This record gives sequence, structure tokens and C-alpha cells, in this order.
Amino acid sequence: MLRLAGSSLHKAASEGNDMDLTKILKQMPPIEIEKSLNSLSEDSEGQNVTPLIIASKNGNEKIVKTLIKNSLVKINIDQVGCVKFDGYSIEGATSLWCASGAGHLEIVKLLVENGADVNHKTASNSTPLRAACFDGRVKIVQYLLKKKADLTITNNYKNTCLMISCYKGHRECVLELLKYKADPNLKAHCGANALLFAAEMGHLEIVKDLMKHKADMNVTNDYGVTPLMAAAESGKADIVDWFTNRKECSLLAKITAYELIGATYANDKANYNIEKAFDFFKLAMNKREENAAKLDTKKPIGKNPAYKNHIECTRMSELERIQGKEEKIQLEGLVIRERVFGQNYPDLPHLIVYRGAVHADRGEFDDCVLMWLYALKLRSHYGRTVNKDLLRFAQLFAQMHYTGHGVDFTHMMMVLEAGMKEFQLNQRKMKKGNKDEIKIQEMYYDCNITSMIYLLIIASKIKISEEEIDDVFYPFAYKLMKMNIRQPETGNTLLHLVCDQNTHIDGFHISDVVKFPNHIMTRMFCECGADVNAVNTDGDTPLHTIVRYDKPISDFHTLHAAIMSLIEYGAHVDMTNNLRKTAIDVSLTGVSEIIIKTSTSFTLKCLTAQVVKKKEISYVGQIPIELEEFIEMH
Repeated sequence: MLRLAGSSLHKAASEGNDMDLTKILKQMPPIEIEKSLNSLSEDSEGQNVTPLIIASKNGNEKIVKTLIKNSLVKINIDQVGCVKFDGYSIEGATSLWCASGAGHLEIVKLLVENGADVNHKTASNSTPLRAACFDGRVKIVQYLLKKKADLTITNNYKNTCLMISCYKGHRECVLELLKYKADPNLKAHCGANALLFAAEMGHLEIVKDLMKHKADMNVTNDYGVTPLMAAAESGKADIVDWFTNRKECSLLAKITAYELIGATYANDKANYNIEKAFDFFKLAMNKREENAAKLDTKKPIGKNPAYKNHIECTRMSELERIQGKEEKIQLEGLVIRERVFGQNYPDLPHLIVYRGAVHADRGEFDDCVLMWLYALKLRSHYGRTVNKDLLRFAQLFAQMHYTGHGVDFTHMMMVLEAGMKEFQLNQRKMKKGNKDEIKIQEMYYDCNITSMIYLLIIASKIKISEEEIDDVFYPFAYKLMKMNIRQPETGNTLLHLVCDQNTHIDGFHISDVVKFPNHIMTRMFCECGADVNAVNTDGDTPLHTIVRYDKPISDFHTLHAAIMSLIEYGAHVDMTNNLRKTAIDVSLTGVSEIIIKTSTSFTLKCLTAQVVKKKEISYVGQIPIELEEFIEMH
């Protein structure tokens, strides 16, 4: 009864039902009230909250007053919970943090007046002030600053309240923070200051405000990018113009900015303007030639097949020769970006991928492959996720195969090797990090699993020599099987997935060449050492999975071939799942049952194990552990 009352109390607080809440509080003993008010309860959204936390987040001022003013108990006003904002889980959030982030000023005042800690930090080191700055809650920012909120506290990424306000474009919050002496030159973990964030996002008035407060326009982040370069790369012409007209802006900084914004106009979909691109390249070249004595000679990068071996122009005469030649101007932009930023720059591959996609749309597949392989190489080499690249390549290769263009096996193996490296990266990251980071890695891992299966199926359709099969393709598959790759949620192995008719098939070209179940992959995985008796979270083996195929007549060959491969490589047909069902028990039709029964004969060992389980004979600790595991399977 008391547990039910506590649950009702959380429900009333969540729904803002003050009458029910008051009634429940009157009926409960003080000791139970205190326990319920200070305990966490998981709601329908997966949030772990106290009544006060959820009421503060939802803006139920009456509920908050009722809970705080209850004289019979002592409420922990700084009790932390886990709440969700914009799809993100916030661990260690207090009621004040929630009210600040959600914009409930009166509740913020109520909480602070009753002792809430204005500088309490979440698990990611976010304060109520930061929560208010994030969505531009300027009145709450003003109030918290008056109440001695510490604006110097940074989150786990050393990101200040001023930085997030600048990034999001909340000028009123920026001005308020600057009034309270916020330092515009503090650096985040990535090396950027508030000015760089404002410039990158195109907030010119905020840029001017920061410069009035002595922000350093020549600061560089960890990749050597200044606020001016960030504005140029993101196509913010007004900010580039404003910076380059200031006396603090060096000649080389101006030229670099003109080159970068030209590269953006030449290749960025959102800012594409080939005429502007050339004009900026020309402006930069004019500056170089007019001031040749003051500048070092430009050093273009070497030839690269991904850029069609285009070499960057070093003289106006060379630049004039590419005028009006759209592709040459685009390539000029790409090589400029690599020279300026270097290969380690995280966003360098972005425009390379886009330019490759344009080639693919025109049916120029070879050009696309070279560009995407280069982008993949850059990301993979520097330890950055390639999950989108893997799916992108699967879609491209599927389209190439379907249209009869053909896929180069060497290119396919380069992508597959990058995929294996990505699996290793995912597995390492899933073992550490907070809940949100692990969840993101699991999502990447899940996507990579299906992308890699698509790629393997497409690869199996490429005409290659016996040597390539034996020396390259099968050894790769063998290493993949040894990684014990499983879907995080279902526990399905790669073998389960190729046996499952419900395995997701991407609709963009993939569905033209990939189908499940896939008996060819089933056979290959078995030959390469896949565990045919592996079980998922439901206790199902791949055999349990394949017998659920609902096209046993129209696609008998697939069903028969897959079952035969599993049995040939040691599938135990009498293994039971979590519901104590064998593969025959769960088969949708008699066809699977006939295939299994005509293809197997039970060993004495299997029959004995079945009897032991059926008769519930005690065996644990009385026989070797290997036999215990064998009996447990049955």
C-alpha cells in the first residue's frame, strides 16, 4: 500500500495534479513521505527522477511549492536524477538544473530561495547557468548570475557558458555574461575560444561584441584553425569581410581566408557558387602576386588520383586557364583545403565525399570510388568513425553491380578492411565511456554490422580468381568470424543475420542486389569458422532462425541450402532456446522439419543429454564442465 502511494505521488507530480498530490501527502506517514520525495522513480520516458525533479522540469509551479513547503519532512532539494533533454540523457541533474534548462524562471527562483545550489554540476559538469545559456533563457541567466552562479565552470569538454551562448547565437546571454566579466579567450578542449564558435556559426554581432571585449582573433584551435578561417570554411562571407578589414588581420590570413571561402563556394552544397569561388581564388592570387616579396612561395600538395592529379595554381596565368572550367575550379578548391588544413583535419573528407556523390549521380562511378576511398582512408587512418562511409560504399557498390558497371575487388577489400578496423574501434569504445557514449557506439556498431554484411554479399558476386578467394576473401571472413560480432540488443551473430528473413535491407540500391536469408553467406560463414550453435538473447541458434523462413516452397533452394550448411558444420538440431523449443518446434512449416529430419541422426550423446534435461536429473558439479555446457544446450 505504501509502495503504491509512493508511486502515485511520483505520478501526481509528473502530471501536475496538485489536488491528488496534496491528498496523497495527507494520507502518508511522514517517514514514508520523506522516503518517497527523496527517492528516484523511472517514468515512461526512461527518466529516473524524484517528484521535485520532474515537476521542476515540467514547469509545475504549484507542485514544486507544495513539495518544498511540506513542513512535515525534509526534502533534498539537490537530489540528482537522470532526465532527458532533446533526446540526450542528462545524468546527475538537479531540480534547479531542469528548471533552468526548461526555462521556468519562477520555479528557479523558488528553488534558489529554498537553498538549491546554483553551482551544482551534472555528471558532464554542466551547471544550471549553462543549462539556461544553452537555449537562451536570458532572464534565468540574469537571475542566476545575481545569485552568484559561477560562470567560469566548464563542462567536461572545457566548454564555457559564454562559448555555448556564442555558438547558439544567444546574443542577450552573451552580453550578460560579458557584463559579469566572462573571459572570451578561454579555450575549450578542442582549443577553440568563444570567438571561433561565433564566427563559425555566422553570428556577426556577437563577433563584434567579443572583439570589443578583447577577444583574440588570431587564436587557433588544435587543428590550427583561426576564427577567420572557421568563418571562411563555413561560407560566412560577411564575417570574412569584417575580419579582413581589421588592422589585426595579417596579409597571409586574408589570402588564406579568400582561398578557403572560395573552396567552400566551389564544393559545399549549401553555399555552391562557382563564379564566387573563382572570384575569391582570383582575389587571393592577386594579393599573392602583389606582395610576392613579403610572402613565402605557395607549396601545393602532390598529385593525388582522388583529385584527378590536379595541381594547385601558383600563378595568375595558371588560374586564368581554369576560368569557366567548373570541374577544375572544384578540384582547385579541394587541393587548397588539403594544403591549408592538412590531412588530419576532421572535416577535410566532408567535401571530398560530397564531390564524389555528385560524380556517382552522373554515373561516373570510377571517379566517385577514388574520392570516397581517399576520404575513407583519411578517416580510418586518424581513428575517426567510418560507419556512414561503409553504408555509403555498400549503396554505391550495389548500384554499380546492378547497373553492370562492375566492382573492383581490390577496392572492395579496402572498404572491408576499413570496416574490420571500425569494428575493433567500436568494441574498444563500448567497453568504456558514459552511458550516452556507449549507446552511440552500440548504434554505430549495429549499423556497421548490416553494412558489412551488405558489402560481403556484394563481394561474393564479384568474379574473382580462386587465389583471391583462398588467399584474400576467405581469410578476411575467417578473421571476421573470430571477432564474435553480435548485435548489441539482440545478441544476433553475423550467421544469425544472414539466416534471418527479417534482417534490415537498406532501400537505396541495396535492395536491388541483397536478400535474406542468404544461403551463400551462410555457407561461407560456416566454412570460415562461424559458431553454428551460437545463441542470441532469446536462446535461438541460426538454425532456429532459418526455419522461420516463410517462403519454403517458392524459395526452397535457399531454405534447403542454408539448413544443410548449418547441419554439415555441426548445428545441434535438438538445441533448445529460452522457451525450451528446438528448431523443429519453432519452424513455420513442415518443409523445414522434413529437411532437418532427413538430414540428421541423433547421436547417443545428444539423446542422453535430452533425457537428463527432460527428467531433471541433477548433474551440475558431478561431471566435467564441458559436459555440463553440452547438456545445458539441450
